[in-house]
Amino acid sequence: MKKDLKKAAAGLLAITLLASMTACSSGSTASTTAAATTAAETVAETAAETEAAAEETEAEGDGSLARVQAAGKFSVGAEGNWAPYVYNDTDGKLDGFEVAMAAEIASRLGVEIDEEKNISDSWDGVLAGLDAGRYDAVICGCSPNPERQEMYSVSDPYGEQLIALVVRGDNEEIQGFEDLNGKTSANSLTSSSGKIAAGYGATLYEASLEQGMMLIQQERADCTINDAASINAYLEANPDANIRIAAYYVPENAYEIQSAVVMRKEDKELCEAVNQAIADIIADGTAKELATKYFGEDFANNVTLYQ
Repeated sequence: MKKDLKKAAAGLLAITLLASMTACSSGSTASTTAAATTAAETVAETAAETEAAAEETEAEGDGSLARVQAAGKFSVGAEGNWAPYVYNDTDGKLDGFEVAMAAEIASRLGVEIDEEKNISDSWDGVLAGLDAGRYDAVICGCSPNPERQEMYSVSDPYGEQLIALVVRGDNEEIQGFEDLNGKTSANSLTSSSGKIAAGYGATLYEASLEQGMMLIQQERADCTINDAASINAYLEANPDANIRIAAYYVPENAYEIQSAVVMRKEDKELCEAVNQAIADIIADGTAKELATKYFGEDFANNVTLYQ
């Protein structure tokens, strides 16, 4: 396609030069012939130079994969208070399913995961850091929804989430998602869970998972919607919490419960390499092993991507 365009441009330039020489036909035939020969040689040289430059640019690509490989590190951003996905273990070391998945993807890219903690206390700060170029990608349970795919390079999905609606333990008014109209939900304004709540008519209060749980128990919010594995992890750590799961979300579209890697829009070569890494991680069973480790065997066995 690029070569066809270059040939067309060269042809147009030749026609223009010949037309110019015809308009100046008062000169001698020998001069005209010499000028035409020189013009043809110039066109040929220009076309060759243009084609060589285009082929060199095409060979270089967008440079995103080369950038990561040259650095020897894959830098990732995430929200850091989201167990069992991203959290600090008892030794203060970053751990979780997303952390392990990021390290595995880095390994398949032939580099190491960047040990620098690009961790935000809120979800909104995570994508802002990617936009600002502070890291190469976001790996944090990101839904590959259409809006996100328009703004970023989004990988193929590598995991799935079970989404649950949580209310105060004695709240009998909310039994399902259909009861959220006019209620308040403690969720990030831009998260996929927040969008689900807003879609059912709830007003959103910006909050992390732990903040949401506190707001519900303090009766400052009616509910929160979040990943069931994270909710179960919270309940294990806080067995006396006065909350209950009212319902589980049944998605209309698969992407609503899928997780994908998000990169800057221009980083298409990096995205292609990440897609290959994800395909290999799923195919050789590594993804299911990680899901089993962090979520349990029953959860891993029900992830459709791993079947």
